[in-house]
Amino acid sequence: MTEISRCTWLLALLLSASSLALAQSKSMPALEAEPGGEYLRAGDVIKLVVWREPDMTGEFPVHDNGVAVLPRVGAYDVTRETAASLKARLVEELETYLRDPVVDVIVLRRVKILGAVHRPGLYSLDLTMSLGDGLALAGGATGVGRRDRIEILRDGERIVAELNERTRITDSPLRSGDEVYVPERSWLARNYGVAVSIMTTGVGIMLAIILNKN
Repeated sequence: MTEISRCTWLLALLLSASSLALAQSKSMPALEAEPGGEYLRAGDVIKLVVWREPDMTGEFPVHDNGVAVLPRVGAYDVTRETAASLKARLVEELETYLRDPVVDVIVLRRVKILGAVHRPGLYSLDLTMSLGDGLALAGGATGVGRRDRIEILRDGERIVAELNERTRITDSPLRSGDEVYVPERSWLARNYGVAVSIMTTGVGIMLAIILNKN
């Protein structure tokens, strides 16, 4: 193999490796997400709205033992309830005190949003929201954040799921107490043009040196 052929082969190899690294940084295994789960869990917040009854309206946390203290109901284990079943239970209870009570129950997940976002912190996410809506509460992803690959961390471990900004909270494995983490794009992904330019320049210099020797 001549020196020129060897350099041409080296350039092709470098460009191929760069393209592969970029493709890997943009892709994620197509793994099935765990069920999002409709049942209330410890750490959730119940947003309760009772029409024309401001004293019964508010946000009520689900404690570590799964109990929430609700108006007229008192301490109640809600871990076997969904938002819909809890609403039906509350309507039944409030009918004793109110005529035709109108009740709305919204379940909020309390999570930390961290990583490449503008305002990392603790946020309450409505189950009808998407992960992108949650990131918007945190000011959105920064310029280096990966919107196509959002991660969920639980007790320091990554939950395997294919997630992006369009994923709905209810379709994700997200639970209260989890961390929604936005990783940064790799240096190569952010500077692909620069990397290719540097490699091309380096190979060009090598070719020039070899040609001058010949």
